[in-house]
Amino acid sequence: MPIRGELSAPAMRAAWQKRPIEPVWRQVFGILWNPDLIVVLALCAIGLLATVCAVLFSSFFVNIAVS
Repeated sequence: MPIRGELSAPAMRAAWQKRPIEPVWRQVFGILWNPDLIVVLALCAIGLLATVCAVLFSSFFVNIAVS
């Protein structure tokens, strides 16, 4: 990587220019389509489904075990 003094003036100006602000909807869309987030949400959904099934059917299994 060149030292600051070795850069030409146009390169130094380009380095200091601000990027245009990205619209909020594009940022949200990018976050929601992140593959890591999709995996985490899928695993959470599986865990919640397993919890609901365990709560709904726990009394059924307890009755079978006690009988």
